[in-house]
Amino acid sequence: MDSYIVDTSLTHYSSFMKRQLSAFLFILLASLFAQAEDAAPPEEGREVYRLQRNDSISVTMFQEAAVSRSGLIGKSGSISFPLIGSVDLIGLTVPELEQKLVELYKKDYFVDPKISVIITSYATKSVIVSGAVTRPGGVPYPDEGIISLAQAIAASGGITEMGDTNRITIVRKKGGSMVTTMNQAGEVELLPGDTALVHTLPINQINITATIVGEVNRGGEIQLPASGKLDILSAIAKAGGLSRMANKKVATLRRFTPEGYTVEEINIKDITSGKEDMLFIREGDILVIKESRF
Repeated sequence: MDSYIVDTSLTHYSSFMKRQLSAFLFILLASLFAQAEDAAPPEEGREVYRLQRNDSISVTMFQEAAVSRSGLIGKSGSISFPLIGSVDLIGLTVPELEQKLVELYKKDYFVDPKISVIITSYATKSVIVSGAVTRPGGVPYPDEGIISLAQAIAASGGITEMGDTNRITIVRKKGGSMVTTMNQAGEVELLPGDTALVHTLPINQINITATIVGEVNRGGEIQLPASGKLDILSAIAKAGGLSRMANKKVATLRRFTPEGYTVEEINIKDITSGKEDMLFIREGDILVIKESRF
């Protein structure tokens, strides 16, 4: 695939920059709240916490649901996974386990496996942060002191740009729930076993689009999911599929960046057959399907 940079006006990607800035401000706000609390923050977050016996994990492979599984780390310190068998987990961080599983599955079974690991419960006390945060899952509860909602969200990577900062539900392990906002998160104390759910923005407040033009049956803007990306084959299907005159070998993808935009030649036929990795359409992209000359 060939790509090159073309200069363009800042007005073409102002929406892109606004969304990036919004996500940055959400994470920064959570971090500031965490620093403002008098209580000691959690000593170990997901990046440094090392798995131990009696932790429970959930492993998801996005390409193949049959490979995904959940389980408790027992006395052996391992969990058996489809195709690759037993894997030792003790002492690994979440990113280390994700990388280990990617390497094991990539060796003999999948070209580019995408794997996510979530600690669903800890052997020690914890709270759960779920929903529209960067790294949903368990957050260890400090042995001494308390943990605020803001600290727990910060330990989970902050709220994503699709998260609703005005709608966070806390469910108590012993019953009851409450709804709060990010503005109040620094004052909300979580208890061991609590679950904090950050809701996503209502769909009518999310407008993420890309454009497909040329030899498709319904050219124009397509709506992207809340994640902000969609694989190219699904994107073409949203545009009504390729026309009879479409060139399946050569298409052009224009992607806006702060420096201008990139132009990339792609081969739809090779992507469809698996010869090339799947390509994902993102917000603001323009996909041009060319006409076949034959």
